[in-house]
Amino acid sequence: MNVRENVSLIDYSTMRLGGRTNYLVEVTDIKQVLDAIDWAASRELPVLVVGSGSNLVFTDRQFPGLVIINKTRGIEFYDEANEVLVKSASGENWDNLVEATTKKELTGIEALSAIPGTVGAAPVQNIGAYGQELSDTLQELKAINIRSGKQKTFFAKDCRLSYRSSRFKRAEHGDWFIVSVTLKLKKGQMEPPYYRSLESYLSENKINDRSPTNIRKAVTSIRHTKLPDPSKVSNTGSFFKNPVISPVDFEKIKFKNPGIPNFSNSDGNVKIPAGWLIESIGYKGYRHVNGMGTYDNHALVLVNYQAKRYADLAEIVEEIQSNIMDKFNIMLEVEPEIV
Repeated sequence: MNVRENVSLIDYSTMRLGGRTNYLVEVTDIKQVLDAIDWAASRELPVLVVGSGSNLVFTDRQFPGLVIINKTRGIEFYDEANEVLVKSASGENWDNLVEATTKKELTGIEALSAIPGTVGAAPVQNIGAYGQELSDTLQELKAINIRSGKQKTFFAKDCRLSYRSSRFKRAEHGDWFIVSVTLKLKKGQMEPPYYRSLESYLSENKINDRSPTNIRKAVTSIRHTKLPDPSKVSNTGSFFKNPVISPVDFEKIKFKNPGIPNFSNSDGNVKIPAGWLIESIGYKGYRHVNGMGTYDNHALVLVNYQAKRYADLAEIVEEIQSNIMDKFNIMLEVEPEIV
């Protein structure tokens, strides 16, 4: 186990901001994970687990413990009649997993194509897009407790998945190293209705075959048009959650903004696209003097063009939140984890 000291964290977040950590180690298997946890415990150090860093932003402060970079790999398929169990190591690239499943023409996660990040981060965030969510297919996950080193299996119901959240993001945030994730997929096609942008793309391109492969290609194309590649443009994807408000509050906003897009939630509340809110106050393609800005093609994406400090990011976040609150009486909630 190669533990490095006083390491810069800039290259471990796709926003490319942040200070340093006292210690950092990369792990490739469970034994190394357990060794790293024991090493930190023997020194009474806090532990932070990092995957690709695509939904994570570091502040400028020094992290006083051990950062574990998850580099575990491996994908396995188990056939069960018309369904297939897919078990993936948590350090696998999420999009690589989606690609592997669509090559076998399995449906369930094809609409989650081109979402950056690792497999282990997917249940923490309960990722979702174009009508699919991880919660629709998750069977179980295996994890190691960061404090005790004990291993545990969490079934889907145990994970308390909700909109862009889970027990691993709320009450037990930072308590677990997710080792593997098992999904239940099936052979067939994604059931309609499709999201408007996806349906439009399929119609415009005369794609009648709605196979997992074709849906993946369509979603990937749409996302690449709207969202910047974090390997080329420093960003963490959608920076704010889509706010969910009561029908009463929505009617008040709709009265002043008749064309506001919205989606009905299963609980009766109304979801409003955060990107639309930000664009409506003139922040699409916005450039701040501190080097931060919003992406030209999608106002929901904050981009680090030339910023050097976390404080620069915090400034534009507060500016956007304040303007949205003034106009709509809605407080936008940050989606990526701030460390």
